[in-house]
Amino acid sequence: MTRKVLGRTLREQGTGINPNDYRARPSIIAHSFGTYIVGYAMQKYPDIQFDKIILCGSILPVDFDWSLLFHRDQVNAVRNEYGSRDFWTSCVGNFIQNSGASGAKGFQFLSTVVSQERFEYFGHSDYFHQRHIESHWLPVLRRDVSSLQIRHGRNMGPSITSFVEILNKTAAIDDACFSHLPNYRVSQMPRGLSTTWIEMNPDIYTFLFDRRRDDVCGYINAMPVQDQCFDRIKEGRVRDNEIVAKDILPFLTDQTLKLYLMSVVIDPALHNAGQGLYQEPFERLITGFVNKLYYYAVNHKIRVTELVAVGWTEPGRRLCQALGMENIGNDNDGNSIFWIDFVALRHRPTKIFLPGVKKLLDSYKSLDKEDGI
Repeated sequence: MTRKVLGRTLREQGTGINPNDYRARPSIIAHSFGTYIVGYAMQKYPDIQFDKIILCGSILPVDFDWSLLFHRDQVNAVRNEYGSRDFWTSCVGNFIQNSGASGAKGFQFLSTVVSQERFEYFGHSDYFHQRHIESHWLPVLRRDVSSLQIRHGRNMGPSITSFVEILNKTAAIDDACFSHLPNYRVSQMPRGLSTTWIEMNPDIYTFLFDRRRDDVCGYINAMPVQDQCFDRIKEGRVRDNEIVAKDILPFLTDQTLKLYLMSVVIDPALHNAGQGLYQEPFERLITGFVNKLYYYAVNHKIRVTELVAVGWTEPGRRLCQALGMENIGNDNDGNSIFWIDFVALRHRPTKIFLPGVKKLLDSYKSLDKEDGI
């Protein structure tokens, strides 16, 4: 019913609103049960899309999975306003399934695209007066729309030529980010090597696109590799340009895999020094990557057991540490090697801040339970 009402309302508004155009989507303000309806309707129906969502007196759970909605490009930004004196959202979880206290405590994860503000003296319905709307809601609704979008290698289409053109552009981003490093040239990819990788598994790539220019501006390369190759990487005995197609595994149903997180690269033009490591382009890439792993878990019963990475730069090393990875040594060029055991991670209490990671680990636990592990 919610979906039909929304469709009818948009049709009645006439021209100027187009949910399929990220620049012409409607925004929505939701309160109390309205937040519950909006959140879960969007999870159920991927074609429900908004520009901004403003929540107040929210009864969504504090761990609501906004990462999925951003990954599916259903919303550009979310603002959650919550009041410390909101009695109803504090207790609603005792009565309504899948509800929670985000209207009293806020959402629990850090995000650049989910902004939150706590109002010390607000109860459940103290947001609806003109001064508050003008001061807090209108600036959000007038904010420029983000043009960043995630695209996966498996969705890049059948043309190998267009895929290679994108890879050539990522090589230019690599040069801009890493050419100053002393060992970059000895690890630089020869032309055509990455083409042999995608012929084996195109979904090793998660791309960040700028829709204004329809151009790639960042990417993650995370490749499932043979055990022998994984061990050589973990021991620091292989460079990136020494990994060949036969080292890479395709994604197949019902398998366990070891992943090499080779690259997380963002065009320097998108870097904002004032925002530190955790910026919107980075968050969108990581969220896209995590949701890719979740996609393979729930649709194909694929589990990642171990993850290894090599930190070339200080931001790269901080990223590995933020992901909970352990520094286990150095490669032959002196770069730090990081590793994490996903099996151990999902079977011990862990405080997870990155959106989507808890959901991914829970999906692995469910698959383990099905297999009697």
